[in-house]
Amino acid sequence: MTFNPDMLRIARESRQMTQQELADKIKISQVIISKVEAGLNNPSEKFLEDISQVLDYPIEFFKNDCYALDMGVRLHRKKTSLLKKEENYIDSIASKNNIYISKLLNFIDMDVNIPEIVVDEENTPESIAEEVRYIWDMPKGYVRNLTKILEQFGIIINEIDMHPKKFDGVSFYNKKYGFGFIIINKNQPPDRYRFTLAHELGHLIMHRNSLSAKREDEANSFASSFLMPAKDIKEDLKNLEFWNLPNLKSMWRVSMSALIRRAKDLELIDENKYKSLNVRLSQSGFRVTEPTMDIEKEEPTLLKDIIFYLYNELDYSKTEMMKILTINESDYLEILGKCINKRIKSVDGNVKVVDFHRKPK
Repeated sequence: MTFNPDMLRIARESRQMTQQELADKIKISQVIISKVEAGLNNPSEKFLEDISQVLDYPIEFFKNDCYALDMGVRLHRKKTSLLKKEENYIDSIASKNNIYISKLLNFIDMDVNIPEIVVDEENTPESIAEEVRYIWDMPKGYVRNLTKILEQFGIIINEIDMHPKKFDGVSFYNKKYGFGFIIINKNQPPDRYRFTLAHELGHLIMHRNSLSAKREDEANSFASSFLMPAKDIKEDLKNLEFWNLPNLKSMWRVSMSALIRRAKDLELIDENKYKSLNVRLSQSGFRVTEPTMDIEKEEPTLLKDIIFYLYNELDYSKTEMMKILTINESDYLEILGKCINKRIKSVDGNVKVVDFHRKPK
């Protein structure tokens, strides 16, 4: 394999370094870094050794093929305060995940079922959300654990640590293997975390090949309907009052502001009531920080489960797994986190872990 300049950019941005910062660390000119990343200069062995040490990637990482992402689904729920350097960091994490997952799927088959339904005259975001719940055979009412449901059908979720006022989430779709993945800010409140996942699910289903100018509004409508189906929540939102919002939040596992908005969209409250409830939210300080109402933080595990499957069931060693993924130990441990010594476990309740099968040779 030959050096791939795109992998240098991905590695550098994943460590949140500029070209100048990397150049300073390995004591060369920034111009050299720029020309290597542009594919104009071939790097020397000494250069590869230096960047490998500074960026903490094995040299083989820089020889990876880039697996194509559908950038049409690259839709951030971001804030205007997100810096270009931070946006590049998010995209680099997505690129790394795409590479890791694509490599792992060379060894196993993973059951994936992510329907594509485009918004048109017959299909509204709300009806699409209802159809997806039907296709996935989800029970009526609130969604118990959204993360597990998405993972069950082949959507890999990767958390990153950023300030919650800067970034919520972004989704990508891999056309070659048919899987989707979501990069999400783990520092969001549990209710917003779930809404972000549902929003990105809307993008993955409705906007793979769509450049709709209304796609953000469409994704929000999809998320609202997916988490709060009209036919199931209408009775709870009739005669909505401020005092029963906490109990409804605890039941439906969405924010109070989302419940108020849903009541308005379903025409269960008028404009005056909608404004008055939002005023009460502000007066109570809940516009800034809502009480969690004991909604548990959901934990994604699918990428770890795939690695554990190879490790435990197919007898790959830790060293072999690191070689397959072309990563050093620090990144390997970061992927697995606290679960490093655990085996895969089935998920009880309404959701099952994704089925894995050894890929036929």
